[in-house]
Amino acid sequence: MSRFRTTVSLVVAAFVAGLVVAPLAAQAAPSQNVKTMAGILAGMSHFASDAQKRTLGDIAGSDTATPAEKQIARAMAGVQHTAPAANKAALQALAVDTAEPDGVRVLAGALAAMNHTVSGVEKKILERIAAGS
Repeated sequence: MSRFRTTVSLVVAAFVAGLVVAPLAAQAAPSQNVKTMAGILAGMSHFASDAQKRTLGDIAGSDTATPAEKQIARAMAGVQHTAPAANKAALQALAVDTAEPDGVRVLAGALAAMNHTVSGVEKKILERIAAGS
């Protein structure tokens, strides 16, 4: 019974933390890098085009991109039907890192789960991010 109470307490604490943190995170607009990558990933099928790889390379080499944005850009540039195996664990970690903005978390999660293309639901979310909403 004690283990059950501990589990319930952890779930409740996570839920309450989400109620407090989520509205704050939702207020931050996605960066231009995140919007650009969301647009690319929403339309990506199997791999990035040469032009998209150049754009992703620019983001990865940018002084204004965050470390997470650079990591996602490098992983997106290396997609061959799925995210590179070497990047999946890091992408999955970014996807659940509550210190990262929502847009970064969505990008990382969608990219880590990608199989030839993102899911229909992920595509709609990425399109909204790309539009800045």
